[in-house]
Amino acid sequence: MDARVRLTKIMIKSTFLDLLKSKVIGDVTVSEICSRAEVNRTTFYKYYDNAYDLLDKIELEIMDDLQKKIAEMPSDDLKGLFRAILEDILENKDVYLVLFSGNGDDLFKERLFRYCYNNNIQLIRKFFPDLSNKQQEWLYYFIAEGCIGVMHKWIEGGMKEEPQEVTDYIVALIDAINESGEAKSLSLTSRCLYNGDRG
Repeated sequence: MDARVRLTKIMIKSTFLDLLKSKVIGDVTVSEICSRAEVNRTTFYKYYDNAYDLLDKIELEIMDDLQKKIAEMPSDDLKGLFRAILEDILENKDVYLVLFSGNGDDLFKERLFRYCYNNNIQLIRKFFPDLSNKQQEWLYYFIAEGCIGVMHKWIEGGMKEEPQEVTDYIVALIDAINESGEAKSLSLTSRCLYNGDRG
């Protein structure tokens, strides 16, 4: 990419993200972005259709970058996976702060969640082989929602803790679930309920 084009896009994205810190995306206009970024509207429309298209492209870049990092990790390295995600969040702090703020795309967290699910459900199947496919899915959602919640609070808190500290905490929670054997009890209880045995 030409250096001037790259610089122009950086200015547009930076200005847009700065605006999203205090405004919901529906209130951000192309004119406002162009004025603050000191580019003309023709230049903006050369690369983006509107503010929503700009946000989509920023999200795609973030997801592509994260996918490349995760692809380099061993598929069974749970700590490595979370560390890679948290380090990516820290590296792109300004972007993630906006994407998780609620001023942008409310579905971004769901897309991030779904991506992690599709790539890591095999870990649940490995750790909890006695559960049915449906129960493994439920358990993944239970764990993942909690992990997303921890990461969200970490982001909101300014990411003051080191990624390794947050990673160790998340993995410790998952290990506790794994070691407790509660999932197996849930499996047995579920079977009893499905069979109508409530005694």
